[in-house]
Amino acid sequence: MRRTAVVAACTLSQFAMDFQGNLDRIIQSIARAKVAGARYRCGPEMDITGYSCGDHYHESDTQLHAWQVLAQLLQHPTCEDIIVDVGLPVVHKDVVYNCKLIFLNRKILLIRPKMILADDGSAGYSETRWFTPWAKVRQVEDHKLPPCITQVTGQTTVPFGDALLETCDTCIGFEICEELYNPESPHIPQYLDGAEIISNCLGAYEEFQRPESAVSLVSSATMKSGGCYLYANQRGFDGGQGYYPGEAYIALNGSIVGRAAPYSLQEVEVVVAKVDLESVRRQKALIRSRCTHAARSEVYPRVQADFWLCSDADEGGASIPPFPAPLAITHPSPEEQALSGPACWLWDFLRRSGRRGLLLPLEGDVDSSLTAAIVVRMCRLVVQAVATGDEQVLSDIRRIVGQEDYVPNENRDLCRLLVRTLCLHGAGESTRHLALAEALAKEMGSRHTTADLSGSVRAMQAALETASQVKPDAASLRDLLSRLKMSFAFLYAQASKEEKEEKGKEKGDEEKEKEIEEAKEDSSDHLLVLTSADCDLLASGKWVKFGHFSGDVNLVGRFPEAVVKEAVEKAAHSLALPSLADILREHEKKTKKENHEEEEEEEGRLGKGKTREETEANEEGKGERNAGETKEEEGTEGEKGVPKSAMNMEEVALCRHLQYGEGCGPYSMFGKLCWLWGEGRGVQEIARKVKTYFRNYSNLQHKTCNATQTYYVPGTGPLQDARPIVSSAKWTWQFNEIDLAVQNKEKEEMK
Repeated sequence: MRRTAVVAACTLSQFAMDFQGNLDRIIQSIARAKVAGARYRCGPEMDITGYSCGDHYHESDTQLHAWQVLAQLLQHPTCEDIIVDVGLPVVHKDVVYNCKLIFLNRKILLIRPKMILADDGSAGYSETRWFTPWAKVRQVEDHKLPPCITQVTGQTTVPFGDALLETCDTCIGFEICEELYNPESPHIPQYLDGAEIISNCLGAYEEFQRPESAVSLVSSATMKSGGCYLYANQRGFDGGQGYYPGEAYIALNGSIVGRAAPYSLQEVEVVVAKVDLESVRRQKALIRSRCTHAARSEVYPRVQADFWLCSDADEGGASIPPFPAPLAITHPSPEEQALSGPACWLWDFLRRSGRRGLLLPLEGDVDSSLTAAIVVRMCRLVVQAVATGDEQVLSDIRRIVGQEDYVPNENRDLCRLLVRTLCLHGAGESTRHLALAEALAKEMGSRHTTADLSGSVRAMQAALETASQVKPDAASLRDLLSRLKMSFAFLYAQASKEEKEEKGKEKGDEEKEKEIEEAKEDSSDHLLVLTSADCDLLASGKWVKFGHFSGDVNLVGRFPEAVVKEAVEKAAHSLALPSLADILREHEKKTKKENHEEEEEEEGRLGKGKTREETEANEEGKGERNAGETKEEEGTEGEKGVPKSAMNMEEVALCRHLQYGEGCGPYSMFGKLCWLWGEGRGVQEIARKVKTYFRNYSNLQHKTCNATQTYYVPGTGPLQDARPIVSSAKWTWQFNEIDLAVQNKEKEEMK
């Protein structure tokens, strides 16, 4: 009796616009699925083009090349005798849709357009910029195929729309990414109308502090309705700022029975499971309330496929248990997300950008220390992948380090070849960070360099005084030092390319010299400059525009300082970097000192005989300077202020969360802080904190336009802030409303 179906959910490390590479990985996944006995293969969203194509979706070439890749797949012998779904953009009646296309034995069965688009307003999910949702529920139309496909299939039109696929032995429904996360998910009516398997292709970033969402959703979907659910997400970095976690799950009747490895560097991973369709049908029948709804459910159009998903012979699938046991799923902690997600993303960025190594400026602080830990974690993942026989990782690392016979066997050895660390300092700076940075670099195994830029600062100061007869103050010189650090880092990264060329010439090898000439034409053949600033630091404005927080990419820019510290503490033990504990202790001492100084400043500011109204009126005058007129020294690391405030980093972090995470303006933030802080603080103090935060926000918003691109994690605020880059720091109406609220609260307290 045919009752057991083998299905496959595939996670692929696709790359936007890399049609050849994407084709190769799709074929590889189909081949592995067939070896495992699968007769249905589900892959990630837009796996033909890659998901993060952005405005390339507006180009007709993108659609043309996607069809050409599909023509190759249709003709490939690997794709015979297995139902395959792939993702690509399709123009139907002059409207572009994000589609899943299902084919079998050189025939297209169905093109299923996405019905609910992901559109949170960020550059990560802006699908309505390129696509239109299919609005005709349970309707199909004829789609005219391009000539390159007609020549292969003999078909001129195929069904296009919202339909189910019915084989000889079961019924399959479809979702695409966001549809699973919507309150009206299509899988519910599809299950009710007889679908037994749901296939979902996704291009979903890893979400911060919500890694369990995918598991809970697919488990819940199959628990309520009975059935099998295939969940296939993309893996790694495909050209965008986010990390695809490579999730591939197979759920059955409320349990997860198959999953892909988390935080893996594998380009192709196939998860297979045997599904007993009789157990699915029995589960459906036992849920009596479901049967009541199913009896009156609306009918979906069905596309018929003369194909048995179940097979009489187990063949390659014999090794898969016929009744798979539920898996216990563990989810990564926030600190693990801050370490491993960026590490996997950085590996793909490095190998796909053409860079041949990393340059990491170390400051002896927690942010650059977490970046260092991420780099070490990446090296460990590479060593582990090579040890398990991953030929693609081995090929990539050999190309990056320029050694054809290199085999990475140890983290420190790989780090020595791949990573250079740099610690820069100048006059007036404490040298404590030099020792901390050097100790960390030694534990990493990186090639470490220190440089004193005091002479450069003096030269620039002399040039300014000669040109303008103006003597810069100490704060301006600190800003200058920060900018010189950034310039030196990029100069060092570029000079390392010249060093490689000189070494190649010394060898006298004609082939090497040819490679050097080719490298000269490749502007990306230098070190990738990493910079480090957490999201709380960026929100506080305590950084210099175009200063040493500028670089090619910021791996920690979406994580709060609290998570950064926890991740550094975890890395000290898990990655054998004991110097991180010293850096954490130094950071806590520094933070306590700064908080104490700010408290004294606050007490002094309010203790000079001025009334609260007079003090705030003075602050209003300071806030009237717009962003373009704000003195840069107000944002230096040395002064730690933007205009002077008595807000510590924990308070900045909370206000940032309320503004970006909960959509609070000044008035609603004041109300929430009164509730959160309760009687511990007076309403006047809370009002001053809110006003200070928003004055600083207005004066410093212009900096965000020039901030280094960050590794993006949904759940930490928008990828790009769409608020104005210049706004009035007075906030007159909003602050007046806060003042009225303060007066009313004080009157209530007096009663």
